[in-house]
Amino acid sequence: MSRETEFETLVNPASHYVSWASNEKSFRFYDKTAKEKTIKELPTEFIIVKQASAVKGWNDSANEGIFSNIITNVSTQVLRVRSGKGLVAEGLYADIKEKVKSLGGHYEAKVFAVFGDSVVMIEFKGAVLGEWATFLKTNSNKIGGHKIVINKFDDRKKGAVKYTVPVFEIGKPLTADEKKLANRAYDLSKGYLEKAGELSQVASVVADEVPNHEAPALNNGQDENDDLPF
Repeated sequence: MSRETEFETLVNPASHYVSWASNEKSFRFYDKTAKEKTIKELPTEFIIVKQASAVKGWNDSANEGIFSNIITNVSTQVLRVRSGKGLVAEGLYADIKEKVKSLGGHYEAKVFAVFGDSVVMIEFKGAVLGEWATFLKTNSNKIGGHKIVINKFDDRKKGAVKYTVPVFEIGKPLTADEKKLANRAYDLSKGYLEKAGELSQVASVVADEVPNHEAPALNNGQDENDDLPF
């Protein structure tokens, strides 16, 4: 790492953060510039660009959010989990996951993707992450060259908790223009993740751009599972 690198500001190329809104049965978009949340009704589609991992959550006893640096290899790269008070866990996810879970944290997949002509970061956790992992495994030879479509959702129930998950499907092959757009988004995302890996070694905090690590809504379908699906 160069001296100049240590003082660089990390800028996420994603214009929106996207997550599954279980109760709304749709995807929720957060515009990081306008600081506004909107719901995008199904059907919808996106192009996968690159996937990474992080820890995020809410510590009830401390009444504060927890978050981590973002990594690309959960088996070899160290996660540094922080709260407003500082570092609360550090290590490979397999080694710190019980402590992370005891603090109210969970593993999330951070998927860079192209929605329309914008680069976004989709955050998958819990049961939705499980659906996503299964979809990737089943369609590993197609996801690079095709759109991913979500035309419908599936109702689920675990104990007293009712929730929904999106149904991922392979869509149409990418056009030449879509491939160019996806390749450009890949370069931006890869550059960001490489820089994130460098800066996490020296930064006193690796902050998430989502403005508040707020307490999750009760019974929103997100607490049915909170760990890796594999």
